[in-house]
Amino acid sequence: MSPTVSVVTNRPPRLLIGLLSFLLVGVGANQAVAAEPAEPGTAEISIRAAQPSPNVEELDHAGRSITVVSGTTVGQLVDQVESADEEASYTFEVVDWRGEEKIAWRDRPVQDDLTTKRLDMMTTSDRLVVTDGSGATADYEVAVPGDAPYWNDETYARIQESVAANVPDPSSYATFDITSPAYAGLVRQVEVGGEAVDDYTRVFRQAIADSTAAGGGTVLVPARAEKYRTGAIQFENNVDLHVEDGATIDFLDIVTGEYYPRSLVSFEGIDYYGFSSPLYAYDKKNISITGAGKIEFSKTSQWSGDVNNTIRNWNYANTPIERRDAFSLNQKIPASLLQFNHSKNILIEGVTFGNSPFWSLNPNQCENLLVRDITTTSISSNSDGFNPESCRNVIVENNLFANQDDNISLKSGRTNNGPLRQRPAENMIIRGNIFWQGSGISVGSESAGGVHDIYVENNFYNSLHETDESDPMARLGRNIFRIKTANSLDGTFENIYFRNIAVGGMRENFFHIERVADQAMWSQTGQIGRYGTKKNVPHIRNLAMSNIFSVANRATGEVDSTFSGFIEAEISDLRPIDGLYFKDIDITSSRIDGAQNLAINNVTNLEMDDVRINDSRYDTDRSVRIEDVAVNGVAAKDGSTTSVTSDGDNGTLEVTGRVVTDIPDFENVGSVRASFDVDENFAPAELTRVGDEVRFTATLTDVGAGPHDLAVVAKNNTIPHYVVDDEIDNRKGADLVVHDVETFDLDVDGSLRGMDVRFEYAPALTPYSHVPVVMAGESARVVAAVTDAKTGEPVGDVTIGVKDQNAFGVETDGNVITMTGLTDDEIVRGNITVSVDKPGFVSKPHQFLRVLSLPDRARLDTIMPAYGSRTTYEATGGGDLAATADGVLFDSGTDVDAGQRVELAATPDPGFLLDGWKLNGVPIDQTGDSYSFTSLSEADVRVEFVVTFASLAAAVDDYVAGGQLEASQAERLHAQLSAAERFDRRGQPAQARQAMDRFAAAADDVSDDDTRAALLAAVEALKDRL
Repeated sequence: MSPTVSVVTNRPPRLLIGLLSFLLVGVGANQAVAAEPAEPGTAEISIRAAQPSPNVEELDHAGRSITVVSGTTVGQLVDQVESADEEASYTFEVVDWRGEEKIAWRDRPVQDDLTTKRLDMMTTSDRLVVTDGSGATADYEVAVPGDAPYWNDETYARIQESVAANVPDPSSYATFDITSPAYAGLVRQVEVGGEAVDDYTRVFRQAIADSTAAGGGTVLVPARAEKYRTGAIQFENNVDLHVEDGATIDFLDIVTGEYYPRSLVSFEGIDYYGFSSPLYAYDKKNISITGAGKIEFSKTSQWSGDVNNTIRNWNYANTPIERRDAFSLNQKIPASLLQFNHSKNILIEGVTFGNSPFWSLNPNQCENLLVRDITTTSISSNSDGFNPESCRNVIVENNLFANQDDNISLKSGRTNNGPLRQRPAENMIIRGNIFWQGSGISVGSESAGGVHDIYVENNFYNSLHETDESDPMARLGRNIFRIKTANSLDGTFENIYFRNIAVGGMRENFFHIERVADQAMWSQTGQIGRYGTKKNVPHIRNLAMSNIFSVANRATGEVDSTFSGFIEAEISDLRPIDGLYFKDIDITSSRIDGAQNLAINNVTNLEMDDVRINDSRYDTDRSVRIEDVAVNGVAAKDGSTTSVTSDGDNGTLEVTGRVVTDIPDFENVGSVRASFDVDENFAPAELTRVGDEVRFTATLTDVGAGPHDLAVVAKNNTIPHYVVDDEIDNRKGADLVVHDVETFDLDVDGSLRGMDVRFEYAPALTPYSHVPVVMAGESARVVAAVTDAKTGEPVGDVTIGVKDQNAFGVETDGNVITMTGLTDDEIVRGNITVSVDKPGFVSKPHQFLRVLSLPDRARLDTIMPAYGSRTTYEATGGGDLAATADGVLFDSGTDVDAGQRVELAATPDPGFLLDGWKLNGVPIDQTGDSYSFTSLSEADVRVEFVVTFASLAAAVDDYVAGGQLEASQAERLHAQLSAAERFDRRGQPAQARQAMDRFAAAADDVSDDDTRAALLAAVEALKDRL
């Protein structure tokens, strides 16, 4: 018999009950709450699973929930439930957690199928609404569970709960209409393209101020034909920007501080101070953008800046963010159309976002963000649609993305800026979206902070590139999913799940992990010493895809996903991808060559279950495992360092082990290789069969003494390593690639030595560039400080070699490189590669990412204009603070010229010590009594002096040594100070203060006025701290 559900039909409004039932019941099918008792005069609704009902797994009576299998559509659910009372007639509809109806595909107009039709698959938190003939209704929460490794219900539920509990609700706000007569006097005219237009910049600012004063407000932008022209709109707490259908906000292309004020912003994952993004917030909460209007730039010509030689150099040099001031340099770095920073509880709904100078929507370090029912249409270069950066708890649903570049890209900071933030992109749900062109979803680049726990479901990829009608393939999008490892260092990308995806036309790979060559890795940070794969390639693990299928594409109308490749997943030996899982995939593509389906390199735990690509089916049915690895006869340790000694003057390491596999004839069809530090340092292994085992031996040479990373790779084919053949088509095959990769840490000793090289600049770098800057007619020196990689001892008598100097005048003498600038009238940038050699040592190349040559000071001033920055400083507690600029004393509040070196010296009073420094309100990592920086922007420096028991005791001893105190006086003072400290440790503050009062009485007997005053001031300060 089919199960029956009885529920009371009186219920609160649909949206409210959805939120309440989600928060109280959760999303698990078996989490139940007691059903309310039926009231007199109310009808009961009883439903049951129809027969057959293959998609309905469970009806939970008490919890009012229905559990369905993943991939269930609206139509399937509605068809597989029925009234338990044969005489009752019910209607069924499905709504999402916000109360919007989900329409079955069969109920949509046919002409919409290939353009705007969203998938009608069910998701956890949807609700089935049952209505009887009298209009009474009952709601049933839908659960769509998933199993590991393809899904994680618990994390998914936490994301949904956090966002649902924190979505701002502007419905109760007062309304502030920007066309109200109250604001008419704030509208001014400005010339744009030779035409005078109304400028609403001051209107928006006042309406936001009024909203804040009211405790929350809606800034209403009414519909009209004429666009609203404005500078940046900077949000405050509890502000809703409502753009009516038919209204357009068009940001002015006048990039000045008046229109786009100095703000903390980000470009390509690098945080700095620059011109405000057009839609901007910092450290705000409960902010929203709603309506059905449009927000865009019609012109972006003024947004241009010298990115390479400003913010990227600051990032390379780990310059503190408070000193990264592109605004004061007048660098107009291209801005994202929207950038909310360090904010939370955000709703972006209904609006269309048009052209942008850079990425469209780029929330940065935000949390609890709902992006819903929006459209993004920017097709300029680098015009990504939605790039949440270092954000957590994000839902992106029911949107249309039509961007030329990435539609959604998950980011967390470029190279050094990622670890600086220490915030990954995490906990995101991406569902019910349409991807119309460009790449679907990407991780990176610029994701050095990591990306994890991403849930992607029920999306429709049906791409067409509208800008080129001549080539059908050029009108298609690029990838379903790709990971761009560039600029992400050793971040972690893990727990990324895709399910229930419909795929129309795409141009490139279904699934793509882009490999970055080691040479590119070196240049990502601009730091010479960051050598080796492990420092520059992210960890990638646990990526899963299930229920992916082809549908008709928009180019031809045929069921053809037009991919050129199924999987291209390659990464370096020392960072194998751990865990790729694919099941229930059915893809048709006229552009996939059966002999070149797969390019998979360095993937462990690869599983395929019923994966169909055209006529080929893939199921993982073979295994390869590496065991018993030894290096020069020493067993390699897992999880700890293995100490070995190399052989001979050429630093030889013999790597041996065995392969356990069920692949017949592996010694002939398979391959093994070993590498150290970077993939280029590799050697193929010889394979031999000994009984039932396959044994391998690989010989590595030129391994210098010092720490090294070792990788051993085994696979079931002999497709060449990319170091041997970098042509991707030569590394593709039709057969499933089965891998094992083992990595180890080695500590090598031996007669061949390794060397570490650190480069120092003389003279010091300019405050602008952080790379060698050479002026015409002048020279700069680069000094190589060389040490033994094993012992750390200095290494002398080295030979420096330079290549790729790109027309720079370069001379070498010992460990010194002298560079001379050019004499033409152009700014010249170039790379140089340096080799450091000495007999008996092995070296590696070192690269300066850029050398900047300027013909004269005037050209430098064009990219670093002269300006002064107000510098203030103050000391609190007992002590003094003095400041100099280029050696000249100045008072607090003085404007200091850009480029001048500011040095501050803190002098504590007797008994006091320096507690810490702050720059612009932020504690800085500085423990000494001096601090210095190059003036680049406004700076406020604060120091605090405090007294401790130890510092006061030391002052007493100093006075004895200086003759200001007698030994007997010091003895009395120490006795009371020791007593006070004992009472303080015991948690007896009253007794501690009494002891300090006795200290003060003893100090009052000191004859020297200055000493007496200093001791009394210090003991009073100490009492105040208790």
